[in-house]
Amino acid sequence: MKHLSIAAAVLLGSALSTASAQITSTRPPLPTTKQVPDPKAVPKKGDGANYMGPKSVPGPSNQSVGTKGNGVNSRAPKSGPGNQFVGTNDSCATPITVVGLGTFPFDNVGATTDGTACAFIGADIWYTWVAPSTGSVVVSLCGGTTFDTVLAVYNGVGCPTPGTWIACNDTFCGSDQSQVTFAATLGNSYTIQLAGYAGLTGTGTFSISGPPPPPPNDSCSAPSTVVGYGSFPFSDVGATTDGTNCSLGTGDVWFTWVAPGTGSSTVSLCGGSTLDSVLAVYNGVGCPVPGSWITCNDDFCGLQSQISFAATAGNSYTIQLCGWNGGTGSGTFAISGPPPPVLNDSCSSPTTVVGGGPFPWTTVGATTDGGAESCGSANHDVWYNWMAPSTGSVVFSLCGGGGGDTVIAVYNGAGCPTPGTAIACNDDSCGLVSQTSFSAVIGNIYTLRIGGFSASTGSGTFTLAAPPPPPANDLCGTPTVIAGLGSFPFNNSSATTGTQGQAESICFFFGSTVIDHDTWYTWNAPTSGTACIFLCGQTGVDTKLAVYNGAGCPTGSAVACNDDTCNFQSQVSFTATAGNDYTIQLGTFPGAAGGSGTFTIGLSPVLTGCAYDDGSTENLVGINANGEIAWLHKFGAAGELKKITSISTAWGGLAFPGLTPPNGSPASIAVWDDPNDDGNPTDAVLLELVATTVQNVDTDILNTVNLPTPVWVSGVYFVGAGVVTVPGQFPAPLDQTCVSSGGRAWAVAQTPGTLNYGNLGANNVPPLELDSIGLPGVWLLRADCGPAFTITPFCFGDGTGHACPCGNTGLPGYGCDNSIGTGGGLLAATGNALISADTVVLTASNERPAAFSMFWQGHLAAARVFGDGVGCMGPALKRMYFGNAVAGSISKPGGGDLSISARSAALGDPLAPGTTRVYHVIYRDPDPLFCPFPLGATFNITGGMEIEWGP
Repeated sequence: MKHLSIAAAVLLGSALSTASAQITSTRPPLPTTKQVPDPKAVPKKGDGANYMGPKSVPGPSNQSVGTKGNGVNSRAPKSGPGNQFVGTNDSCATPITVVGLGTFPFDNVGATTDGTACAFIGADIWYTWVAPSTGSVVVSLCGGTTFDTVLAVYNGVGCPTPGTWIACNDTFCGSDQSQVTFAATLGNSYTIQLAGYAGLTGTGTFSISGPPPPPPNDSCSAPSTVVGYGSFPFSDVGATTDGTNCSLGTGDVWFTWVAPGTGSSTVSLCGGSTLDSVLAVYNGVGCPVPGSWITCNDDFCGLQSQISFAATAGNSYTIQLCGWNGGTGSGTFAISGPPPPVLNDSCSSPTTVVGGGPFPWTTVGATTDGGAESCGSANHDVWYNWMAPSTGSVVFSLCGGGGGDTVIAVYNGAGCPTPGTAIACNDDSCGLVSQTSFSAVIGNIYTLRIGGFSASTGSGTFTLAAPPPPPANDLCGTPTVIAGLGSFPFNNSSATTGTQGQAESICFFFGSTVIDHDTWYTWNAPTSGTACIFLCGQTGVDTKLAVYNGAGCPTGSAVACNDDTCNFQSQVSFTATAGNDYTIQLGTFPGAAGGSGTFTIGLSPVLTGCAYDDGSTENLVGINANGEIAWLHKFGAAGELKKITSISTAWGGLAFPGLTPPNGSPASIAVWDDPNDDGNPTDAVLLELVATTVQNVDTDILNTVNLPTPVWVSGVYFVGAGVVTVPGQFPAPLDQTCVSSGGRAWAVAQTPGTLNYGNLGANNVPPLELDSIGLPGVWLLRADCGPAFTITPFCFGDGTGHACPCGNTGLPGYGCDNSIGTGGGLLAATGNALISADTVVLTASNERPAAFSMFWQGHLAAARVFGDGVGCMGPALKRMYFGNAVAGSISKPGGGDLSISARSAALGDPLAPGTTRVYHVIYRDPDPLFCPFPLGATFNITGGMEIEWGP
């Protein structure tokens, strides 16, 4: 159990004496010691704390149409439902574009008719379509709808000349649906007209089918590119023929390919397709001259083709693939050939590698340009350059990476080495594969050689295992810049321990101020508030954390520092200012190993209002003697006026059962005024003290105690709760999740005896601010605080409550509509509803232009019809003011009128703080025929206003 204690001082005359009481906190115990490499290096840790922050359409109609004459399309008249047309393609001038082949939805319900067709049509809709290929195309409604349709197709786009269709049909399939067939040309646009016979309407789908589109590499001018060796997909389905070849090849597709290596290369469809194919290859790119192929083949393996030719590395070739005599199909073709040249074959052109790998290597095709070393000759050698990221022993290994019988060597520096100068060399280490080690210096360049024993060649991977370098933010002069809020990664596994920030007094924990393996960060506060940086639950490293003002290496003392908050992980809170830079030092407890994880930055805005806590306790506070302790929160600000109706507090905490006086124990809640608004409760003036009892102990439930009457407070004020305790009891519930007191949370105690609530400064443990005694946090203590007065519009004639008498519903928030149709009278209020400083003005607007108006005050009552409107005033009605509106508007009080509160008193209804009254304005509306119920009503009423008056 870790105790944090501050002795309280009491001023007696001119002498300062120490009181016997201490305010202290409790948490569950931590492990008793820190595990460190050297038991003499640092003191062992004691116990610590374990916690963490946490629309309507017309109805159907029938339209009769005349009958058809004799002929292929003769049938009885038809009728269909009508509907409001909502499509965009009702006009031939605004067709919908459909793309490709497939099935497409349509809806001609409500469409008009702006074209003709080969049958008696109506309700036509329009589409445009571009042919994806050349050939016979079918547009069909068969199976796609159930009503009688007509289809027509026109060449081109835009509204067609009547009778110019290239295909038109009324009935094709059994239920009077349509289908047309026409010859289409690739890339040409066509207009499709879809209508109902005699104006019938409905919904459904139509389909467009035809020959497939040509593949994208159908033309020799637009070939597909294939790269390297391997298997590549092809399809000549839909392809046209634009080249010649050595056989009856048709429907050709084209590819370009750059040879990776020099030598015989093969292009083959054997095993990759069942297409009876023809292959040809041409030198260069672009459409070839007919007959200029390098080689051409029809049948090689059965009916499939294969060609071989002498290729030159880096040269481009064009490949023509087609089906024999009109055949089409798809599949794959393969390209194989000699290996590409090895880029790092020469020691003068090594490949640069960075880090530890693994890195690929191959000696296949390599020559030998290095001499023999002590471990043998590395033939067919390849070369690499590598810069050491740290100082120490490095292992250069091919083991486990394949490669055959290898020889490796390492040379100091870059460039082609002198034979015999290797600083490390190896032939066989793991079987016939090589591995060696050498001493490296950070920043130095080393040349690495990989070859084969004798004539052996191969491929594989190699690694370089070096001590990890220190992180880039190892020094305070090179901090990592982080921005915003959220979680950020850290890794101090290889960090060194610098000299800065190692002697901060507020970082003294368990005998040491040192922060080992420290890494550095710069963070700019996006807003002002309480910033919290924590590692709880985000790492297993035993961390230590400090924060400084400014960017870069610290020039002043730390503003926050912490070792353990949740087990061995750290958390700090501090007041941040928007736009300011802060430097974060993140390391470990002295002697503890570094590691990785994340840390999180949160930022709570400057808290206002009457609640600060998050609803859970992370600590409890009490006194170490018999007596009474109270916990207080500061609320309010100079110039504010608030009404307090209740105080809520928790008794004890969920995480710490059994440490609080039991349910039913006597307790108190109180409200104080801060007479000088200095934020210190020592001289606070008691306004209300209410006896209560402990309830829901150890649950984190906030228990509400209502004040007998509301308390109005001006400026800064305090609320509190207190209880008598004995040693070992800790009743005050403290929230410490990423929050500091910031001058808001206080504690006061008297021991022995009971607390002097009327003079807090007279207690022998006078008010103490929590940050100042090492207990940052806020209490689970809240006030039900609200404005000193309220002005609330209510009781409208807009249909939200009681209905207006004759359906004369007004505008939202207004009274019922009047005879000139203004939308109803509106009542508004401005000013302060304070009895002592009453500045409230009521304004009625939207009345008849010069209406005689009366302002009424009354008690709240249920809504009811009143004249041509709806009112909510009850008993004790007072006629406050009257007058004539100007341009439909009138405000009261005004001129020599008494204020509302003074007028009310003069009429025998004096107002007291907390009194609620309701207000309406009744105005003349002399048209009894406008709203005949109630009979002869010639007046209306505005919406209402409810005011709760303050002191």
